[in-house]
Amino acid sequence: GKWQKDPMDATSPRPGAPTRRPGFLSRIFFCWAWPTLRLGHKLGGALTSDDLPPLAESHDPKVSTARLAELWAAEMDRAERAGKPPSLLRALWHFYGVSRWRMFFGSIGMTVLNMAIPLIIQQLITVIQQELALGLGLACVAGIVVCVVFASIVQQHVWYDSSVKAVDAWLALSALIFNKPGGLSRGSLGLFSEGELVNLITTDCQAFLEVGQFLFFFAAMPWQAALSIAILSVLLGWPFVIGLAVLVINVIVVERLGDAIKTAQMAKNKMADKRSLMLNESLQGVRTVKLYAWERFVEARVAERRAEELRQIRRIAALRALQQFLSFGVPTLTTVPVFILYREFTGELVASVVFTGVAVFEFLNLSLVVFPNFLNLS
Repeated sequence: GKWQKDPMDATSPRPGAPTRRPGFLSRIFFCWAWPTLRLGHKLGGALTSDDLPPLAESHDPKVSTARLAELWAAEMDRAERAGKPPSLLRALWHFYGVSRWRMFFGSIGMTVLNMAIPLIIQQLITVIQQELALGLGLACVAGIVVCVVFASIVQQHVWYDSSVKAVDAWLALSALIFNKPGGLSRGSLGLFSEGELVNLITTDCQAFLEVGQFLFFFAAMPWQAALSIAILSVLLGWPFVIGLAVLVINVIVVERLGDAIKTAQMAKNKMADKRSLMLNESLQGVRTVKLYAWERFVEARVAERRAEELRQIRRIAALRALQQFLSFGVPTLTTVPVFILYREFTGELVASVVFTGVAVFEFLNLSLVVFPNFLNLS
């Protein structure tokens, strides 16, 4: 079950890489991952790192860390010359390299293919209602299948590329934060608590990982919103404007909730820092605590800090629940008055318009609400 390695293979990305390269279809459908998945299913808990294919050199954590450190040093030099504070986001943008352009163009292709599906469905319903030629109906079905397959392939490849780069950046950020205190003076170290450093690695870097793997998805949202508005304007006419106004107002409210969630999250992080610092001090002085029988007193202090933190967590959960309702519940209800006005305006309400309108409304709503949720994660 071990991977065969050939250190003399000049075509390998690094010594010890797998000697067999995946073919075209294997790359398209990710067949190259199947042997590892079958082996993992077979071995279960006995699977070790020796059973996994070695990383390419570009994904080695040491290489990624050195690359991000180099980009961050260049960003600090640029900011110093410009007289502005350095931007970590700018350094991470350059860290993504050519992957950012693959995600950009992949997001456009994925959006066009997904938006084509409701339009083809509209034509298919028209063919069924008007009993048109069978060949035209089969062509519509074939078009839907092609769009679904190619949209899925593009989405999975862009998602894979985005996830790989997000993991590389996450590892590099965590390593740089972990190594940073070793190069600081005692005075500089006093500016940071141990809890803050721990939270930077466990919370902030993890948040970037959660956001980074969906960057392609966020890049697709402007295109999706523009196409959705254009299609609905042609399909429904002026009644759509009312629905669009409701959605825009709803997005503003959702964004304000997002700001409240960010504020509560920052407060929660500060409380977690204080709790971690207090707990660390107690553990460092555990002999004194045991000597004077201060266990209950220390426990009460830590529990008090934890209770404050839990109150903030419950507040965040309540705000997020309200935000989710406004994000996905209100837009669905908005389509009802829009179609009522459309029927009053046109005098008819055909199935092809309803099915297409509902589908495109879902795309529009998704593109409008995704950014407030993105801000919450970031």
